[in-house]
Amino acid sequence: MGDKQRKGLSMAMLKRLVSTIASTLGFQDGKEQRSSPGEQDLFAYPWDKSSLKSMPIELKQFEKLDAFAQKVSATSSVESLVSVLLREAHSDLEKVRVIWIWICHHIEYDGASESSEPADVFRSGKSVCAGYAALFEKMCSIAGIGCKYLSGYAKGYSYKERKNVKDKLHAWNAVYINGRWHLVDCTWGSGYMENSKFTFRYNYFYFLTHPAVFIDSHFPKDSKWQLLKPTLSEQEFGSSDRQLPSFFSKQLTAVSQKHATKTAQTPESVLDKLFTIFH
Repeated sequence: MGDKQRKGLSMAMLKRLVSTIASTLGFQDGKEQRSSPGEQDLFAYPWDKSSLKSMPIELKQFEKLDAFAQKVSATSSVESLVSVLLREAHSDLEKVRVIWIWICHHIEYDGASESSEPADVFRSGKSVCAGYAALFEKMCSIAGIGCKYLSGYAKGYSYKERKNVKDKLHAWNAVYINGRWHLVDCTWGSGYMENSKFTFRYNYFYFLTHPAVFIDSHFPKDSKWQLLKPTLSEQEFGSSDRQLPSFFSKQLTAVSQKHATKTAQTPESVLDKLFTIFH
């Protein structure tokens, strides 16, 4: 073996070693990805009414990407689907967005679904909240994005104010973008149930929702995934009435433009109707 071959082999071994160490320490593609939220991920509670989102985004920036994702048909596998979607998504935010949009426009809520495994959800195009969250986690993992499957309790359409919230199990996700964890719910973003029938109706409200707003309807079993400081107790969560999305939109628009973050608005009647998808 010549010197050049030895040098090439040594470099290849070094790269593999660095990659292994990085993966072990929580780094991917040169970017740190923490496995659980830290102090820098936490938002103050109660909500400061500055934004409905946990990071600054303009919906207009996603117009072309959203249109692309909606038109992509299911391929032979989850892996090949992600490969197609990433042709138009480059930043971590764009990758999360294109995956979110695809799921919200292609997976139908079906309470009769028997499997929540990502491959089964992908093949059937149907699932309950657990399947939505599992597929989102799988697709993000393939795309190199840190993502967590979260389970807990939700104040859904059948929720009776101030009753036992543990009767309403639900699943959603936390996703790691630009050095911080954020919350999304693909199920509630996809449409609504009416008379036991599902209707696709995309709802942007549950994409990167501000944690202090998200906690109104979602309570994770592991309190650190509230992403709040201070966190709410189960009793505090269960003792408060459920608020519809339009409530928060009104609160936001009531704040002075000097302190408010610009955000596109969805008609209140639509926001309220979309809230009825809850599992």
